[in-house]
Amino acid sequence: MGIMVNLCTLNMLEDDCIMDSVMVICVDTEGHIASEASSGGIALKLPGTSPKLKAIEIAAAYNSLSFGMGYFGSSMEQPKCFAYCSIIPNDYEFKEEELVLLWMAEGFIQQQKEKQMEDVGAEYFRELLSRCFFQPSRTSKFVMHDLINDLAQVVARDTCFRMEDRLKDQDQYKNLKKARHSSYMQQYYECIKNFEIIDKAKHLRTFLPFGLKYRSGYNLASNVPLNLFQELKRLRVLNMSRYLITELPNSVGDLKHLRYLNLSYSHIKELPESLGSLYNLQTLMLRECKKLKKLPLDMGNLIDLRHLDTTGADSVEELPMGIGKLVSLHTLSNFIVTKTNGHRIKELGNLIYLQGKLCLSGLQNVVNPLDARKANLNDKKGLYVLSMEWSANSDDSRDGRVEIEVLDKLQPHKNLKELHIKGYLGT
Repeated sequence: MGIMVNLCTLNMLEDDCIMDSVMVICVDTEGHIASEASSGGIALKLPGTSPKLKAIEIAAAYNSLSFGMGYFGSSMEQPKCFAYCSIIPNDYEFKEEELVLLWMAEGFIQQQKEKQMEDVGAEYFRELLSRCFFQPSRTSKFVMHDLINDLAQVVARDTCFRMEDRLKDQDQYKNLKKARHSSYMQQYYECIKNFEIIDKAKHLRTFLPFGLKYRSGYNLASNVPLNLFQELKRLRVLNMSRYLITELPNSVGDLKHLRYLNLSYSHIKELPESLGSLYNLQTLMLRECKKLKKLPLDMGNLIDLRHLDTTGADSVEELPMGIGKLVSLHTLSNFIVTKTNGHRIKELGNLIYLQGKLCLSGLQNVVNPLDARKANLNDKKGLYVLSMEWSANSDDSRDGRVEIEVLDKLQPHKNLKELHIKGYLGT
């Protein structure tokens, strides 16, 4: 008889996280290892190897479908989500929300009846966390154990690769035609030569750089984005965050399949108007883009947009017309109120899925308190932090009585946890 050991125990003997419902490994005293979950009852002879090495050798013995069905039951999406994680570098800390948005962009998560994609993705994440595929880090983020990452690479096969790994192994170049998802570690300066491998992976859907914690920015040759956009027409995920670029080529509008675009912490000054034709775009991340002054005029056409994060992009003075038509929005970090049509507070009325944090700035421009009521903040039960900001300048044109009424009409949902008020003249 063999000893029954679960995979979490085998992989992470030094960790306390133990899971119950996993593929069970049978190890006998002679070193034969078999899985009860495998249909053929395969056994391997692995003499003189450590338990951790045995675990990864076992994983290599089974194809990805068998592994997925053994671990995830009838779910066909969760194995894809797990395999995708093979492009995450070892020891890299990531947020749950970031990973879920990437899964969504790749089409691994479908909206279910009475469930938003974000909620389904969160369920997948928690399931993987409960089975110890992810571990909490010390910074309220998550990491993957090195061996679990190796396991993900086995499941992913040739569909995912980390660029630095392929550059070390020239024999793997022949499989790049099958590659769909890639990542790489950012370098201080990157030129087109760094990405020559891309020429052999024209079917890529994911272009995902990962940066080091202690570096605030990376230099990128100006011809790199143009070349990438010409070669990678099937991209769904494009991340150029932390690159010290000031502009994007207009050809970004040719990436018709793009669903996720991240330019956070870049020096981007202006986005090309062609971005307004990316009708499949779900996520646009512009965090801390300090030099960005305006957004494309036609952004109101992006009806699939679910997340628009401009946190820290303080130079943006006005949102494009038609934000109120983006009824799928879940994230809208800052809504800038003006007195002109299309920018009034009532534009928020139909955005019932807003969640997380929302800042309402320019509230001194609300001249009709009824517009504030039409914002329907009370219906937005997903908001947990709300900031209301009036101008710091208290000129004679402002009426404190109107501001009292406006504040009264902007009643948030009872689920709200934090309310911040700034520049308010009412008493």
